[in-house]
Amino acid sequence: MTYRRAPFKGPFFDVYSIGFNLYQPNQNNWRQRTIAGVSWNGREREAFFFNPDGLVLPVDANPWELPPLLERHTIQREFATVVGSGMFAMKKAQRNALTATGLGEWVTYWLVDSEAGYANDLANWAAYVETDLQAERQAAEASYAATQDLRSRTEQSIERPWNEQDLQVETPTDDLPKQILENVAARRSFLQDEYARQYAEDRRIAAWLRGEAGDPPLLTLMQGAA
Repeated sequence: MTYRRAPFKGPFFDVYSIGFNLYQPNQNNWRQRTIAGVSWNGREREAFFFNPDGLVLPVDANPWELPPLLERHTIQREFATVVGSGMFAMKKAQRNALTATGLGEWVTYWLVDSEAGYANDLANWAAYVETDLQAERQAAEASYAATQDLRSRTEQSIERPWNEQDLQVETPTDDLPKQILENVAARRSFLQDEYARQYAEDRRIAAWLRGEAGDPPLLTLMQGAA
């Protein structure tokens, strides 16, 4: 059997540009957009990528670059299994037609531990927000210090008459606590809006992957045709 080279670079291709990707440590990972595992038939070069909820993702595999990725990231293997449900999963008729030998050609690779945290969890998001806001505070303090240093250098470089010393009035400084509070409050508001937007987007993606985005549900139509 002859296989053509994949028309894209990388181990997989997100055909709808949804943002499906591998789990990224120390980053915000959304459940429906995270590749938690792959069921792979190496002989037929067929793969089903699925998220932590077991919903299959519309992702194309590069059969020449996927095996090295699986070797690097796999934490557990299940032999003779095909994982995944939803609109993009293996068709019911194909699954029912699998013989013991045919099923044996499939291996499921788990890429994410079951204890992995996701941004959907409010506790995880809260921890991320606190880390982000701490960085915002530090950035505000650094900006203030830099401004004060620049002001001091500028004032020292200006020549003044000798008798001006008696007329100098202290220049009021910026209100550092107020500046920081305003910056942090603005950032917190932005992150709250971002969470609401991303959480709603993840729910829409989940409904789409399940086949519930249409009327009647697409999954029902596909199952009826299978």
